[in-house]
Amino acid sequence: MAKSVFKSRRAPTAIAAAVSDETAPTEGRNVIRVERAPGTDSAVRVWLTPGFRVRSMDNVAFGMNLEDEAGLIDCTTCIPEKDYMTVTAARPIGADAVFHYAWRAQPPVFAARDCCGLPLPACYNVPVEDAPKA
Repeated sequence: MAKSVFKSRRAPTAIAAAVSDETAPTEGRNVIRVERAPGTDSAVRVWLTPGFRVRSMDNVAFGMNLEDEAGLIDCTTCIPEKDYMTVTAARPIGADAVFHYAWRAQPPVFAARDCCGLPLPACYNVPVEDAPKA
């Protein structure tokens, strides 16, 4: 019996053909980095691979947490933009902060998804670049 396998290295080409180039994810789309949003100590900007855009999640931060020296911080809102999401924390962010998404044994009910419906990859302990050091 022949098995049909869709190679992952071909996926960006197939996706680009199905949607406009502006919204098509690129290779390495699971790479994310986090930096503090300008002018605030209670939000971070979660940068995604260029070209990756998260579809609307009604601005709710399901499955997203920050953690600093004082403990786990719930995220209250997530506003998706092209190439990044601005995530707001429930309290000010302290030293040595890190970002987690979909990291628990029970994944979020509504996962962040890209333009093609693929979920945002889970991540754990992604450092917040501009967080103060302890």
